[in-house]
Amino acid sequence: MGCVSALNYFFAFSSWTIGGAIVNGLALTVFIYTLYAGLQFSKSASNTKQLSRAFLLQVPWLSSPILMYKIGTGISLTFMYSSHGGNYFFSLGANYSMAIFSDRPWGIGVNLAAIGFLMLIKLYKK
Repeated sequence: MGCVSALNYFFAFSSWTIGGAIVNGLALTVFIYTLYAGLQFSKSASNTKQLSRAFLLQVPWLSSPILMYKIGTGISLTFMYSSHGGNYFFSLGANYSMAIFSDRPWGIGVNLAAIGFLMLIKLYKK
């Protein structure tokens, strides 16, 4: 679903912008990399490096007037604190929110589900 949403942007030729192409291209890259990491893990359960990197890309939720970045592939349980107060986000399935030079507030947050999966990978490796 995430790949389809990001890829859909590139089929709407009339609404292309450089910023939109960068944002949706980055999201598409993360979604494809996550799929690749999962396939590598399914081939060999000892191959957790790619999977860990895929989850690390999903941990931060950053927001500022310059850059906004939040991405999740699967389960997301994200908490954020910004200049507008606290916020949380729960999602099943792929989701992303990215922006360059927008009117977003300053804020920072974490995806607790991604952190939980990273911890499970560390326990699994032992």
